[in-house]
Formats: sequence, structure tokens, C-alpha cells
Amino acid sequence: MLFRSGVRLERSGLQRWLVVDAPAEKIWASVRDFWTETGFTLEVDSPETGILETNWLENRARVPLDFIRRTLGRVVDGLYSTGTLDKFRVRIERLPDGKSEIYVTHRGLEEVATSAVRDTFIWQRRAPEPDLEVEMLNRIAVKLAGGQRAEQLVAAAKNVAPEVRDVRLSGQGADRGLDIDDPFDRAWRRVGLALDRGGFTVEDRDRSRGAFFVRYIDADERARAAAAERPGFLSRLFGGGSKPQLSQQYRVTLVSAGSGVRLSVQDKDGKPTLDADRATVNRILDLLLQQMLQ
Repeated sequence: MLFRSGVRLERSGLQRWLVVDAPAEKIWASVRDFWTETGFTLEVDSPETGILETNWLENRARVPLDFIRRTLGRVVDGLYSTGTLDKFRVRIERLPDGKSEIYVTHRGLEEVATSAVRDTFIWQRRAPEPDLEVEMLNRIAVKLAGGQRAEQLVAAAKNVAPEVRDVRLSGQGADRGLDIDDPFDRAWRRVGLALDRGGFTVEDRDRSRGAFFVRYIDADERARAAAAERPGFLSRLFGGGSKPQLSQQYRVTLVSAGSGVRLSVQDKDGKPTLDADRATVNRILDLLLQQMLQ
């Protein structure tokens, strides 16, 4: 379903997202179709949680068109690799007034040679590329707007100066958390994007209670699993592997505190985590801090 109007790109600091004057149920199919038309396979397609997530895909446009490839063509095309993989997550938030917000986050992997074994490579995370996120938001906006030029949709957002926002760790032990110098709505958006970019599995969220229900996978395990899942040449080169194990479920809770927000990580029932889980909780807090300060 195409929307001729009512699609706009909004910006707050370094955050960008789409606001659509339609409920999530009416735009879901169009957003899903955009990714399959772009060449991705959807690994997560969950209208209940508002999450779409693509597979890892190599951007073939980055492969250099050198003499050998021009000469041999498709015979050796499968042997060429850009050394990078991309994955995108889309989160569609339902707003109380019946509108929707669309967020896109990017994650990337890159091949890196190891020093331990000659001619052996491993996959490791590379920094998210905000420009790719904006490009995908732009393309989704064009699809929903029925082909309206992207420049018209983003023109109002280009000259907005980025805002400097403070996020810091505070407290010890079970009281350790993040202090975010943002009002609740802005903090909610920032934390949601940080969870998406950090690769967390968001199984549910409740904005009225300020709660994200998440599971965490170690980034190195995720990178190894992504390489093992690649078909053809890459999977033969790097070998098979098992799926990384998700952690137990945690609740990331946001509570207004003065002019800002206090973020804490609790167990799934909203209680303080056990001492045995402290290392994982601290890692979650550190990753969220890292993502929110980028």
C-alpha cells in the first residue's frame, strides 16, 4: 500500500526516523516488500513486536571490477568478496495517536586476517554506518510516499545542528545504571536505537512502563555464527559453526528522574539481578553507553 503524503523524516541530534500518518498495520506489508525487493531475506518478521530484521548480505557493488573479473565474469564471481557484510533492523513503533515511527539500524562485519595462522581470516564487527541507515530510511520513505523524491522528504532535516547529550554510568553493584540527560521520549528513542545497533534481541517492549525485554549475544559469537551461515565460498572457507546462545531475558527499564532518565537492567520480572548475572548486566550497560555516545 502506497502513501502519497503523510511521510516525513524527523531528526533529533544524530537520530533520524520516519513518522508516517498511518498505523503500523497498514504500512507493514510495504516496509516488508521494500527489503525483499532490495535483495534481502528477512530473518525476523514480527508484526507483534514491530521488528523486521534482514539476513547478512554482501554488498556486491563494493567488489572491484578488475581485469580478471571482467574477463572471467560469472565463472569466478563467487570467489570474489568485498570483505564486508551488512544487516539491517527495522523497528516500527505504534504511537497513541494512530501514527507510526520507523527506525532503521545497521550492523556490519568485516574480514580481518589473523596473525596466528597464515591465510586465515576471521569476521569481526565494524562500526555502524549512519549514512546507510539514512539512505534506507530515505528509500522506505520514497516507497511509502509513492515515489516522491527523497530530497524533498529530507530537506528540512539537513541543516539541523546535532545536539550534544550526556549519558554516563553511575552507581555500584545492583545500583549500577545509566543517567541520561534527556526527557523520556527522546531517551526512549535513543535506547531503542542503541539496542538495535548493539545486536540485542528485543522480544517485547512496553513504552507506557518504560521497559524493553531483551536478550544478549556476545558480539564475537555473533560474528562467527554469521560467517558460518554464509553459503558457498565463504562458508567453505570459514567452516561450519553452531548458533550463538542467547542470554536469559533481561528488562531494560527507563524511569524519569528530574529532567532526565535513569536506565537500569533488571531481571525479566523487574527485580534486581543476581550477583551471578552481574558481569552480563555490566556488559549490557557498557554496550548501551558505547552505542549512545557514538
